[in-house]
Amino acid sequence: MNWKEISEQYPKAFRLLYRGLMYSGWDADESDEVIDEDLVYTGLSIHDLFEQEYLVAHEDSPWNWRNLYDFFDGKGIYVEVFNHKDYIKFGYSIRYHISGITWGGDAAIMLFDTRVEAEEAAFVKTFEILEAHL
Repeated sequence: MNWKEISEQYPKAFRLLYRGLMYSGWDADESDEVIDEDLVYTGLSIHDLFEQEYLVAHEDSPWNWRNLYDFFDGKGIYVEVFNHKDYIKFGYSIRYHISGITWGGDAAIMLFDTRVEAEEAAFVKTFEILEAHL
C-alpha cells in the first residue's frame, strides 16, 4: 500500500485508521487531542507519524490485511476478495451501509493477478468511500 498517497488523498479516513490502530478503546476526542499534540510536537505529517509509530514498531511482522478488514467492517464497509471462477485471477466487491445509505457493491472491473493486488485496489476504494462520507 502506498500509505503516503492514501494519507494525502483521503486524510480524514486515514486519520480514523491511525486512531483505530494506535488508540483503539480510547475516547475519540481524547485520542484526537493526543494525535494533534503528537503532530505539533514532532512536526511530522500524519503519514510520517504512522510510519514511525506503527509500521516501524511492527516491522518484524508483515502487514496484516486483517487490520484493514476489521477497520472497515467497523465503519460499515465490507470488502470481499474472490477468485474469478473462469480465470486464475482475483477481483473484489465492496458493500456498505453508512449513515443510513446502503449500497450494493462496487465490483472490480478488471481482474488482478494476485490476491494482494486485488486487496490493495479494494482498500484504496474503501478509503475513497469512507472519505466521501466523513
